[in-house]
Amino acid sequence: MPRAPRVQVNQTIVVRGAAAGALIGAIDVIDVIAGGFAPGLGVVGGIGAVLTLAALGAAAGTMVGAVVALLKGLERFGVRWPARRQAAVVTTIALTIVTSGLLVGLRMVVPIAPIIAVLGTVLAGLVLLALLWRRPTIAAWIAWPLLFVWADVLGARLLYSFSRAGVATIAHAASMIVICVIGAIALSPLIRRRVSNRDVVIALLAAAAVLVSARPLLTKTSHTFRLALYERTSFGFRVLASLPGPGLDRGVLTRDCAPPGRRDVAVPAGLERPMRGVVVIMVDALRADRVGAKTPNLSALDGWRFVNGFSPAPSTKHAVRATLIGAVRADTSDRREDESSIGTRLAAAGIPSHAIASHATVAGLLTGLDTVELIEPTAKANRESLSSPKTAERARAALIKLRTGDRFFLFVHFYDPHAHYVENPLFDGGMSLAARYDAEVAYTDHFIGRLLADVGDPDDVAVLVFGDHGEELWDHRYRWHRTRVYDESVRVPIILRVPGEDRPGDVEGLVSIADIAPTILELYGIDHQIAGPSLLTSARARRQRDDRALFLFSDIEPTYAVVRGDDKVIANLGTGILEHYNLAADPGEQHNLADRPRPPFDELRCLLGQRLTTGIGAP
Repeated sequence: MPRAPRVQVNQTIVVRGAAAGALIGAIDVIDVIAGGFAPGLGVVGGIGAVLTLAALGAAAGTMVGAVVALLKGLERFGVRWPARRQAAVVTTIALTIVTSGLLVGLRMVVPIAPIIAVLGTVLAGLVLLALLWRRPTIAAWIAWPLLFVWADVLGARLLYSFSRAGVATIAHAASMIVICVIGAIALSPLIRRRVSNRDVVIALLAAAAVLVSARPLLTKTSHTFRLALYERTSFGFRVLASLPGPGLDRGVLTRDCAPPGRRDVAVPAGLERPMRGVVVIMVDALRADRVGAKTPNLSALDGWRFVNGFSPAPSTKHAVRATLIGAVRADTSDRREDESSIGTRLAAAGIPSHAIASHATVAGLLTGLDTVELIEPTAKANRESLSSPKTAERARAALIKLRTGDRFFLFVHFYDPHAHYVENPLFDGGMSLAARYDAEVAYTDHFIGRLLADVGDPDDVAVLVFGDHGEELWDHRYRWHRTRVYDESVRVPIILRVPGEDRPGDVEGLVSIADIAPTILELYGIDHQIAGPSLLTSARARRQRDDRALFLFSDIEPTYAVVRGDDKVIANLGTGILEHYNLAADPGEQHNLADRPRPPFDELRCLLGQRLTTGIGAP
């Protein structure tokens, strides 16, 4: 084959990569805006976001195209590809990966046997291979867009839409396809145009300049604009997260701030008659807004309901540690405080303790307790089976044994509301992600009801139920937990029943699951020096929402937040984005007020900055 045509093909690959990247980048942010996840952008900001992500996509596509063109250029050194079919091969590989990814994603929404997913992937790959091997022209047109689909752009969008809207996804998919077609037609002159080596070099230099300067330039834009590009997109997030750039200057958080005031130490609450036993039930990944009609047994539990309960982090390891030691620590590798955990304190007081853990991670975190019983020993078992029946059964057996002694402590961990939302025989939630989650919440509540029935209503046994963290369920374009500190990930139910307390009901004040440790000790009448208030103190004082500030964090991005009253301020140290939400007016946390600060913003910003300076910890 002559050298010149071969070089021309390489140049065309670069152009197609740029065109496909621009198209997918624009579609990504258009979908964010159309879904209502960037309400503060406005028309000008929306146009700017589309153009920005299109430019980033084009730059990324140019670079990827250059890599593939370079590989194809190895023909000069004796590497031979099938003469007319290399595009078909590339496309077939891309389509197979895409099909596999979509099937795996679909399996997370709709239960599909693994063998069906594998066979479907293989069959789709073979069919596409047969089609595209005979039609290399088709392959040349669609290879690059499909490669970018594999980057989890449209696939993630469709999975998101299906999980939220069910069959309405068809309309959503159709609208995105229409945009794709219009964009492809608009870009077709560029794809067909012949370019020179000089044009390719200029394009590569321009792409490099865009990618290197993107994040520094974005720091000059508003927090709302950056939030839409960084935290709400799929393709844009992946491109921006992989680029070098400055994070948040911590000095911004402490600028013009008064010295921190003295923290008041809570006075321990006393009981007229200490409890003989305490049963603590932790439900994994249970959102606060799911306790109600879906959980009749938890709803029937007569006690204090802390309607503004928070986990300090959307992570089990941080949540359990805070529960055990009564303080929030971002560094879980420091085990010096294990000696002051409730397990150690209970042992010192001669109170036998036993734990039922439905996951190995939780079992490893329950340090200091006398015995820890693991229900499901493997991660695979947790993903593919339901552990609530066995958890309730083992807890009942442990309760019978513990009750033979003078005093006892029982910790029970229910895992089932956690992903992957296995289909259960009692509750049919439907096909959507949220419906399947709700079905597993109802299933877990059913077996918690059995355990509560076994506990009964004695006058010397207290019961405490809480969630370790929530689950985002795509409320902010993310499915799981751990990375964000929005309410759906960190707001959790906390219910405390104490015999003899005659004022049960809703408690409005902000509380943390870190308050559980002092609560347990006070229920037994054990003295402690934990600085934070117990749930007993908060309940009896009937605290209001604005009496206390709580600090939250995620060590994945990393992100830190403070919530007080109806206001929450979030600082993302990696992206430099600040967020401010009024939870009363905007409970979904969609309207970022950080670009138009009002008085609580600066005060909470200073509180957060001071806490970051001294270390995330204390109450």
